[in-house]
Amino acid sequence: MTAITQLELRSLLATQKYRLATALNNFYGADNENPAAGDAAAIEVAQATRVLVHGDEALLRQLIPDFENRRIAFDPKLVEQVPDVELTPGTFAQTRGVPQDVVVLGNRVRYDRKKITPSNQRVPLLAWWSQVCWDSGANSITNKEIVLGLANKDGGAHIDGSGYPNYRKAKEQGQMFFGQKLSNIAKMGHLAAIAGDQLKTFITENFGPETHEVVDTEGWEGTHISDLQITVYYKK
Repeated sequence: MTAITQLELRSLLATQKYRLATALNNFYGADNENPAAGDAAAIEVAQATRVLVHGDEALLRQLIPDFENRRIAFDPKLVEQVPDVELTPGTFAQTRGVPQDVVVLGNRVRYDRKKITPSNQRVPLLAWWSQVCWDSGANSITNKEIVLGLANKDGGAHIDGSGYPNYRKAKEQGQMFFGQKLSNIAKMGHLAAIAGDQLKTFITENFGPETHEVVDTEGWEGTHISDLQITVYYKK
C-alpha cells in the first residue's frame, strides 16, 4: 500500500476542517421548525469529528503522532445536583438539574453557540475525548460516546438498537423547553457541536488558518435559557 504523503494529509485536513465548519454553521442555523436540517447537520459534525480524532487511522494522529497530548478547550456541562430534603416525616423535595443552552425567539428555538476564548479551560485532547462532558445527575456521557453514537447509530452505519447505552439514555433525557421542542438527535447534536467548535479551534491553533476559512455564524437574538433546576415534591 502506498503511504499518503504529509502534503496529501494536510490537504485532507483542510477538507475535513471545511466540512466540520460548514456543518457547525448549518447546525446552529437550524431551529425547531426544520428539525431534519438540525439532525442532518448534527450527524455531519459527528462524522467529521470521528474522521479527525477516532481510532488508529485518525487524520490528526497521522499528522501529529502526539496529538492526544496537546491541549484543547474543554467546558463540561455539569449541573450541580441538590440532595433530596425531607420537609416533614415522609415528605420529600427532589431537585434535579437540567443542562440546557438555548435561545427562544417567538415560536422558534435554536441552540446557543458559545465563542471559545483564551480563558476557556484547556485539557489534553485525550481527556477531552474520554472524560465526561455532560452530566444531568441521572446520566453522564463523554464526547467519544456522543460522536460515535451520532455518527454510527443516528448516522445509519448501525441501525439496530444495540450498543451505545449512555448515548441512548442521554438522548432520551435531553433538555426542557417552554412550549417548544427540538428533536432528540439535536439535543445530542448540540453537545457534538460544542466539541466540534473546540476541535476546529484546536486545528487552527496547531496548523494555522486556512486560505478560505468558513466564517462562524453569528449568535441569535432572543431569550437565552441556560441550566435549569426543577423541584418535585413526593412522599414515601
